[in-house]
Amino acid sequence: MTDVCMQLAGLARKHGVPGLELEEEWSRTQEVTATEDGSLGCSSSELAQRYVRTAGDHVGYARSEDASEPLEDLAARAVAEAGAVDLSDPAGMLARPRVGEAGAGRNPELEEADVAAMTAMARRCVGRLTDVAGEHSTIECMVRHYACARRVSNSEGLSRLAEHAHYMVRMTYIAFGKGEQHWVQCRSFAPSLDDVDVTELVGRTKLAGEASLDGGTVETGDYPVVISRDVMNQVLVGMWSVFGAEKVATGQSFLAGKLGSRVASPALGLAETAEPAFGGPGCLGIDCEGVVHGASSIVEKGTFVRPVSNLEWAVKMGLPSSTANANRRDSLGRIVPNDVFTAPGNLYVVPGTEDLDGLVAKAGDGVYLTDISDIYHSFSFASGGVSTPCRGVRIRNGKLAEPISAVAWSDSLQSLFANVVACGNAVAWFDMEDLGALWCGSPDVLVSSMHLAAAEL
Repeated sequence: MTDVCMQLAGLARKHGVPGLELEEEWSRTQEVTATEDGSLGCSSSELAQRYVRTAGDHVGYARSEDASEPLEDLAARAVAEAGAVDLSDPAGMLARPRVGEAGAGRNPELEEADVAAMTAMARRCVGRLTDVAGEHSTIECMVRHYACARRVSNSEGLSRLAEHAHYMVRMTYIAFGKGEQHWVQCRSFAPSLDDVDVTELVGRTKLAGEASLDGGTVETGDYPVVISRDVMNQVLVGMWSVFGAEKVATGQSFLAGKLGSRVASPALGLAETAEPAFGGPGCLGIDCEGVVHGASSIVEKGTFVRPVSNLEWAVKMGLPSSTANANRRDSLGRIVPNDVFTAPGNLYVVPGTEDLDGLVAKAGDGVYLTDISDIYHSFSFASGGVSTPCRGVRIRNGKLAEPISAVAWSDSLQSLFANVVACGNAVAWFDMEDLGALWCGSPDVLVSSMHLAAAEL
């Protein structure tokens, strides 16, 4: 055992609790933002925080950003927060070390950002988009370097450390039409700025910004639809928790009782990983309970094979193991992130072989969706219902045609899953900023039938 593990074991005995867990997190963010008027902004932030959690049916937490606060004081606060409850059952919340596993060593040294390269990249992207954008537009590029580390130790002898860093390039484009403006953001992630495909990012941003500008509507009905990779990412952000073990086990997901059953077309696969996949950012190699974050299939050729889980819900559902998806919810108005819940690391739709032109050609006469709104209030997890305003482009004879800016997707997630025909070959990624260091990714997706409702112009 490391010294910290031994100290935690002693404190657990002192307070009469089944166990104690310590999580330490460090992060450093550097941002450079350039706009088309030549202005440049820079900002940076650092955060170090520690959590102590008690194991049991009811848990207590203590959080501190003061590195000098004694561990004994943090543990006492955590036990006090647990209250007078039965703590006899750890409920699988304390990960144990594997045989022969070495303890984590010194504090991590977070990777430094290359600010000069970030500045050059931001200005380059703005210049490239300015060259091809419409006359009336507002353009911004933000380049972010994110470095983080996590160490988890507990009274069972576990001590693990993981580090991670990547760059994100985010293009913001406001296109002004005759009677409206359309605001979009597109992102690219890479371990180094040399790996960013600027041409692809600029082209995708321009298409998303201008495709549905000054558009009309469609007659209410069912259409073949190509969902753009950026829209599909927003769908994942809004609905990923239907695959969470807690919602599945408690009946709050329409997938309750369907583990091991066909829930989607064989063309749909959904997976979760910590490693960079298909140009993704990658994430920390352990979750906040210290479980090693590997790769997990969630939906495999349309079959729901495994929910994402933390240790507690893996035990409650009788799963073979946690999928290392324990994270901390930003509770109390996203001020103090204490309670552990299940969240994805890198959640993505498995890509196929078609490019966008091929998917559009297969759609024949349909719609290419380029934007949806209000993702956090658009889905019913229990019923699967969907209702959200959209934008897009009419597809006629397998080609992109006139813009659409007044239409609503009014259908269900079950229908979406069941009607997937093919997935594109290029994946875009999206950072779920409201949930911390979590990402989702998707290619363009062709759906054979989606109910779209006409909206007033």
